[in-house]
Amino acid sequence: MSNNKEYDFKTSHVMGFAKIVESLKTGQIDKISIPEGSSFAILTHSAIITAELYNLYPDTEGEDGEFKFDSDDAQRLIVKTIHEGVSDKANENSGTFPIYLQNAVIKSFSNPSNEFKLAFLCLYSDQVLGVTFGKFQMN
Repeated sequence: MSNNKEYDFKTSHVMGFAKIVESLKTGQIDKISIPEGSSFAILTHSAIITAELYNLYPDTEGEDGEFKFDSDDAQRLIVKTIHEGVSDKANENSGTFPIYLQNAVIKSFSNPSNEFKLAFLCLYSDQVLGVTFGKFQMN
């Protein structure tokens, strides 16, 4: 195991981009607007994924320090396990870091009429080719 710590700039860029798009959608940035119905999207080698960021970090804690979720117990256990160390190990060993998404819609480039809808998605940054926003239509 290497003692070198790596930082995943791709994950930081994706998350920062998504937060800016959300700020534009909600009108938090003055004098700049985007078309209604615009979405944040991630491009991979084989698909486009529209989604929202899934927040795992301290502002998701309740008064008792436990995480708050609206999902079932299995998802709660998985997300808490990821948060408590799995993601750190992935970053330490491979230089990639998970991007946590919710309400994800995956459209394959080979068959865009077939959508996969996922309540939660953990996407590793080595799968990301780029990010964009707007209204999307694939023919």
